Amino acid sequence: MNDPAPTPIYPPSSEGATSLLATHLRHRIEREGPLPFATFMAEALYHPDWGYYSAPDRIRVGRKGDFITSVSVGSTFGKLLAARLHSFWHTNGSPPAFHLLEPGPESGDLALDILSAAAALDPAFHQALHYHAIEPLEAKALSLQARFANSSEPRLAVLPSAADLHFPFGAVLANEIIDALPVHLLQWHHDQWQERRVTCDAKAFLWTTAPLTIPELRDALPTTPASPPEGYFTEVCLEYTHFLAPLSATLQAGLLLLIDYGHTEADYYAPTRINGTLQTFHQHKATDHPLHDPGSRDLTAHANFTRLAATGRALGLTPTGFTRQERYLTALAEPLLANLDPSSDEFAATIRQFRTLTHPAMLGSSFHMLEFIKAPATPCNKPFQFELRGLELL
Repeated sequence: MNDPAPTPIYPPSSEGATSLLATHLRHRIEREGPLPFATFMAEALYHPDWGYYSAPDRIRVGRKGDFITSVSVGSTFGKLLAARLHSFWHTNGSPPAFHLLEPGPESGDLALDILSAAAALDPAFHQALHYHAIEPLEAKALSLQARFANSSEPRLAVLPSAADLHFPFGAVLANEIIDALPVHLLQWHHDQWQERRVTCDAKAFLWTTAPLTIPELRDALPTTPASPPEGYFTEVCLEYTHFLAPLSATLQAGLLLLIDYGHTEADYYAPTRINGTLQTFHQHKATDHPLHDPGSRDLTAHANFTRLAATGRALGLTPTGFTRQERYLTALAEPLLANLDPSSDEFAATIRQFRTLTHPAMLGSSFHMLEFIKAPATPCNKPFQFELRGLELL
């Protein structure tokens, strides 16, 4: 049987190709006026038919994609996170069921890496693990289900949301998803903040500015010790509570681990960061043209870890550690490396992957780990042994 043709994203045109997503966005602008960039970004990334992340057959990650991730480096990342989750499970009495939720699982590689590592690490831990991949985009969910069905993992499910899930104990693992939450753009002009919005003419999408009319955005304006320089651009994400609240509510007790690149608030809104952190990635090249060809490339903005910590506290969570990825993974690596034959190919591959994950010039200093505990779970703080005062940075 022939495979069905992929959903077309460009309609026939005698004047050149205009994507269906671009046409959809133009119609929205015609109806609603200039769009907040958060709306434009949400459509560009998550439109169910034409968004960048909606197509399961698009290659986004790895050498043939647009960017690399810690997961795409190899299985070492999953092995180290499995060790972290195992120690937390053991510290809390090794209960018979440990529910692990991963929003935005992409290809499912991390789920399979963690489960494989758990089986090798401790069969009882592997038996306790129930893995819930949270994927709201239907086409990607079906693709994940098909892949997981071919694995030997019986407790691996794909669900559209965490809204109706309730478990006594477990963990949430949010790996490189905070940076893809839609952001509003701000511009400092004539001693006040204005919002950058998206409009269009007959040929392209264009920037325009507007007064601040969204109450939540006014309440979340950057706090800086002095006025920013004229023309200063930055971002504010209003999605942190919307993202974290349903995930936190799934657990009566447990651990939440957020992994992403980003900054504390003081660094995020430093006077020298005049162009913000918004970038696009296409074929491993970073650009600052986020309005070009929406749906064809990744859009990303750094995480504000200070605001994430404050959001967690407001939800009843307790931040228990914050550090760079290089320090976090180094604290977990010794048992993994000690159990490998130094003369083996597996050892050599693990060392190569570990260096990529932890080297400051690669992924080590770009990514940070922020952990929360939901009481009455007991924290297990070993991964922060090399930065005991990390929370003071927030």
